[in-house]
Amino acid sequence: QILQSSEPAAVLPVFTGNRGREALPLQPDEVLQLLEGHPPLLLAFLEDLVEKKEAEPRHCAQLGSAYVAKVEEELALPAAKGMTPTRTKLLRFIEDAEGLNSELLPRLEALQLHEERVVLCSRENKHYEALQILSIDLNDLSRAEIYCRLLMAREAQRIQEKFSVFSADLPGWARGVVFGPKKSGAPENQQDAASAAAGEPSARTRPLMLFLRILLDAHKWATERPEEYKKVSAEYREAILALLMGYAGHTDLPPNEVLGILPANWTLEGVADYLSKCARICLHQQRASMLEENLSSMAYLKTFSAWTKERMRKVNITVDRCCPVCNKRFVDKDNVGKAFVAYPNETCVHFTCKEHPSICPKTGKNFSDNLSVYCQALGADAATEEL
Repeated sequence: QILQSSEPAAVLPVFTGNRGREALPLQPDEVLQLLEGHPPLLLAFLEDLVEKKEAEPRHCAQLGSAYVAKVEEELALPAAKGMTPTRTKLLRFIEDAEGLNSELLPRLEALQLHEERVVLCSRENKHYEALQILSIDLNDLSRAEIYCRLLMAREAQRIQEKFSVFSADLPGWARGVVFGPKKSGAPENQQDAASAAAGEPSARTRPLMLFLRILLDAHKWATERPEEYKKVSAEYREAILALLMGYAGHTDLPPNEVLGILPANWTLEGVADYLSKCARICLHQQRASMLEENLSSMAYLKTFSAWTKERMRKVNITVDRCCPVCNKRFVDKDNVGKAFVAYPNETCVHFTCKEHPSICPKTGKNFSDNLSVYCQALGADAATEEL
């Protein structure tokens, strides 16, 4: 009789509240079995499991299917269009839930739930499919570019966190990527460069190259099958050239590969601006590399020269010279010298009398901040040896 109630809010506490659980100590699967045939109660119970983080992967998959079924019912209504409340829940659920897989994709495609398809494809690392949905089905090229930038930033920083290009609350690492300027040419820091160079080119995702190939295919087929595309071929050509100009010289878009996949009927004049920008960037990188190499060689020679001069310095220890700490001579009666430490101000103490390798025990002067920059470049061992 309770299950036949028309008010789900009155039934749900029986299975989700603390008192209800004490009175009916049932496992979630047993409750789900009792709630079969009552979709509102089933959906509410699954939402409660997920909210309390008690849901297992199979429960998340079941809740996803329940959301899709309810969205299908809502879309069948005459006035339904765009983002319904349940569809908004479904999108946020796919962004955050664990245990979902690509089994939902055929149902999402049949209902033309393209935003949800993008998020699910991204979770499954099907980035080509996600970019294709954004570019062709949603006709949102700017969001497709943002998707590429987020993916590149996540790989460069080696972040495992999932992201959604539709999320209104992006993680901290992604906000600067979305609203920051485009970055053409070589990576700006060593971490990005190391990530870009890691592995073979085919082993990396290279989302910009995927995006370019999708646009080239759209440019080709928009003429032959215009009913399947929301832009004409000329618009896709403009998008291709804008992408190439915006990311000219980028590691994901090497010019030799780009020229190999561009249509053969494109004239040289049409891509002249792109080729000129690539040439300027490559020339700049080559000159910067030469300057860095020459500066590195000069710094090494100056460092080695200064280090050699420092090592040539000598300290004269006479028979009557004494340690200022223990007042004992450095050379005993048998003319046997003892180990000592020499400071830059020519103060010498027995090795066993030194309290700190950088502080003179006689004057109290600290020489750690007065070391030659060249000694610092050679490392702590060389600097300590100078003392």
